[in-house]
Amino acid sequence: MIVGGGLFTLLIVGALIGWPLYRRQQRLQKTQRVFLAGLVVILTLILVWQGLMFQAGWQRYQASQTSEASQLSMVSALAERIQNSPDNHQAWLLLARSYVQLGQWPAALNAWKTLYQQDQASPEVLLGLAEAQYRQEGRLSERTQALLAQLPPSAHQRPEAIWLRGVFAYQSGQSSQAKKIFLQLQSRLPAKHRLQETIRNHLKSM
Repeated sequence: MIVGGGLFTLLIVGALIGWPLYRRQQRLQKTQRVFLAGLVVILTLILVWQGLMFQAGWQRYQASQTSEASQLSMVSALAERIQNSPDNHQAWLLLARSYVQLGQWPAALNAWKTLYQQDQASPEVLLGLAEAQYRQEGRLSERTQALLAQLPPSAHQRPEAIWLRGVFAYQSGQSSQAKKIFLQLQSRLPAKHRLQETIRNHLKSM
């Protein structure tokens, strides 16, 4: 009986000690399960959000690519139509401007050359041809500088003329003067002007 009573006592003590431990373990497991479930939900939401953002970004990218492709298609169609009309100044001017906006510098250079043959006094043509030559050659050559020398005084304050003066100063080793010109022009131009990115790249390289 003593042995049986001792065993019973041990069972009671074990139950009293073991049950709280068991309940604690159950609560911990439940907490862990809740935590893991919550973590899964959060990660799922993050993945869904990233997927949506990727899809939206991809759609924007596709739209931009489609838009650029459409523009190139229209510009190419215009170029084909006026190849046999070298004297159509307005059409060639539109073509040259379009190539500039699209960053198609070899094609822009050819268009500006055609325009220069039509009119060698136009400030826009002189600046357009000078810029296209610079973009192609990566420096202001003597023939490009000769074009700039033909500009009338009234055209010296055009953004392209100021920018090319800054390029010439930098090319001539006058970095501080070039930086001053670029900064002044940067503050003067609208934020979305096509030369803004070019000016930022110049300033980064200085």
